Amino acid sequence: MIGPFGLRVKNTMSERALPMARALARRGHTVSMILPPWDCPVDAGKTWLDDGVEIVNSQLPALPGPLFHLQLAVWLVQAALQRRPDVIHLFKPKAYAGLAHQLLVYLKRLGRHRARLVVDADDWEKAWNKLGDYTFWQRRFFAFQEPWGLRHAEA
Repeated sequence: MIGPFGLRVKNTMSERALPMARALARRGHTVSMILPPWDCPVDAGKTWLDDGVEIVNSQLPALPGPLFHLQLAVWLVQAALQRRPDVIHLFKPKAYAGLAHQLLVYLKRLGRHRARLVVDADDWEKAWNKLGDYTFWQRRFFAFQEPWGLRHAEA
């Protein structure tokens, strides 16, 4: 599973993704949550087990601007693919999970992995663009990511 943010600040990963991951682990699946903890830097680089689920937090890049975002997305993809998954579940079709999804689609077309790509959309993300503290360009990019991600998911 790849998330758009860390486990502690916003509720999606802790209240929706983690219980789902725990249930899969109880059924015998190997489950890892790959997270970019930009919203909780104290977790950066930390890994732990939670009820059979491997929680893996990325390091936070020191690169400036767009390079930070790209490096973080690349790290998420690398961490996920290192685990040789059958399925990659991307929570929310926007931000870092959305960027990782775009990279995974591209790599799949090149034959670099065979994982099925599942996108989780629990609400209309575009609506959050007006409420979030986003720049004009972030709002535009997120508005592009959501329909693109839903169209390019296998489930």
